[in-house]
Amino acid sequence: MSHFLSYSARTVILVFLGLLPFGVAAAPDKSDSIPMYGQPAAARSAKLKQEDEEYIKQATEAAGGNRAEAARTVLANAEQLMGEGNANAAIAVFNKAWLLDPANYQSFWGFGRVSLTRSNVDDAAKYFDKALELINDPEMKPSVLTDAGIAYSLKGARLENKSKSERARLFGRANDLFKESTSLDETFANTWLRWSQSLFREGNYAEAWTKLRKAEENGGQVPKGFIKSLSEKMPPPKDWSQ
Repeated sequence: MSHFLSYSARTVILVFLGLLPFGVAAAPDKSDSIPMYGQPAAARSAKLKQEDEEYIKQATEAAGGNRAEAARTVLANAEQLMGEGNANAAIAVFNKAWLLDPANYQSFWGFGRVSLTRSNVDDAAKYFDKALELINDPEMKPSVLTDAGIAYSLKGARLENKSKSERARLFGRANDLFKESTSLDETFANTWLRWSQSLFREGNYAEAWTKLRKAEENGGQVPKGFIKSLSEKMPPPKDWSQ
């Protein structure tokens, strides 16, 4: 069998993955770059709704009639794009997955991560909260909790001294999220590192060092720049290994 796919076969696969629209090619709609196409705040035109329904129909058929499976395939492609650092392309594919399965947490997790790359921390927190509401994957929950913690930490840091009570609330929420993540997987080095960085933003430098040690103990790559910044605020423990 040839390892090369015909043009039409490649097109079917790309369409199914959400990289090409079904039917006649059309110029991308600007709402493609907005989570959930801007809904519910922005109304979807009748033409776009029709295109959405056609996409759902054909993608589901391509997955053997399993709409949730179609969404999972599209999500795998979106995750590949995120791994390549192409968040702007990934958002359009996350939207396709959301169309197929609005109850899949991964689309909302993706919306949150794309929002973080755009510095939209309010939106990021909102989407991460929705992902946590929907998630049914124990293995991935620590990662979603960690990303949510990052979003709330950045929200708190943005306030600085403008509202001490709200700032404390946001950092409290971040700490709760990181704590839950480490309770589910205490070996997940990324959570310990992100928690340490959050505590640095909060101004709790002693605890930041404690969490940074946990990241190191679990094999995490600790950025030297962060160690330098933390050291300038508070000297490292005497037995710090780096």
